[in-house]
Amino acid sequence: MTWQIRKLPEFPIIEIVFADTVTSEELGHAFHATTELATQHEISLFLADCTTLSGGHSVFDLYGLADALSSFQFRQAFAEAVLIPAQGFAAADVRFWETTCRNRGLNVRAFAEREAAISWLNDRSH
Repeated sequence: MTWQIRKLPEFPIIEIVFADTVTSEELGHAFHATTELATQHEISLFLADCTTLSGGHSVFDLYGLADALSSFQFRQAFAEAVLIPAQGFAAADVRFWETTCRNRGLNVRAFAEREAAISWLNDRSH
């Protein structure tokens, strides 16, 4: 599997790890599994670890996913921190995701370091 989700035990954050090549279909499955876990635990803070992501989906997939995310009803304020991948094309896709989401009023921010991302998310949990 090119993606995994889990609730972080020490924080009210759901982590999604994307690795290697993530297809459009896999991206959709990850979205649905993540929103189900978020609903189950009433969590609206997310950490997307894309550090080993190399691509596989298109900007059109990301655009559609941002639309779906903007219509999802969270019980608390939504925030997502995204860890930037090392690959150039995948890093550009993360920046596109950040901009596309922010244009829809979603609180998404890209980070190079995990600690900074978690700290930013924890600041939003209070």
